[in-house]
Amino acid sequence: PGSQYGFDNSGHWGATNWQRPDATGLPNIRRTLSVWVGICDLLKAAAGGAGVPLHAVLAGVELVNEAPCFNPAIDRDVLRAFLVEGYFTVRGALGSEHVPVYVHDCFYPHAWEDFMRGDAFQNVRLDRHEYQVFEDVKMRWPPAKHLLFACEQAFSVQRTHRVRPTVVGEWSLATMDCDPWLNGYGQGSRWEGTFPQPREALGSCDPYRSADAFSEDYMQFLREYGEKQMQAWDAGLGWVFWNFKTENGTAPHFDYLLGVERGYLPAVAGTYTNGCPPLVYREQF
Repeated sequence: PGSQYGFDNSGHWGATNWQRPDATGLPNIRRTLSVWVGICDLLKAAAGGAGVPLHAVLAGVELVNEAPCFNPAIDRDVLRAFLVEGYFTVRGALGSEHVPVYVHDCFYPHAWEDFMRGDAFQNVRLDRHEYQVFEDVKMRWPPAKHLLFACEQAFSVQRTHRVRPTVVGEWSLATMDCDPWLNGYGQGSRWEGTFPQPREALGSCDPYRSADAFSEDYMQFLREYGEKQMQAWDAGLGWVFWNFKTENGTAPHFDYLLGVERGYLPAVAGTYTNGCPPLVYREQF
């Protein structure tokens, strides 16, 4: 409720009002907790009706997705207080500690190492979303730099995973923002200089909008980039590619099935014919 980051896939495009009251004066955070109780009740009833344990059908609960700590509308202390209260609210509603509760890292993965520790917090996991496409500086990198950075991220994932189980819950193959509506419905792209306002273009999206337009060299880069990321994310508990499928393959850098079909992702996830060089994981950071 209120939107935790102002993007259209949070329910509306515009202001980030999640930490503010709604039009009736009810705090949106309180509404969020009430919604979670209702969802938990539905899930418990569904599992009970099917005669199976809740954790057999529910892989986890993430209390709020991608509330970005770099957004001035998100107060990190308020966010932390919500996550603690949300943890106990969900645990009470589910009546089970077998279902993991996920904390999104708000894009600062190492800011949570002292958070929700101790016996009071059971089965808490960290969710990281790793992209190299939403920052101008990374979009200007040459392909080799993207590959190197993907491998180097294994060290960061291993560090957070030592503190608590870490899942890279979103990642993709995109290194330029040419997939449709990636920056919001009707929005342009940084790559072509049309987002967030007119600016210098970095190139044309024509070679990257459709898998049909991909060159053999580019597909080889995507294959290597995907496999290196898989290996890096395997330094934690696991990963989830975003997304499994897009409508008619319209977002080829976010479509795992299309990647497998066209050969720029491996048919068997987690196989690394183009993986990272041997990594000596560091014990001190």
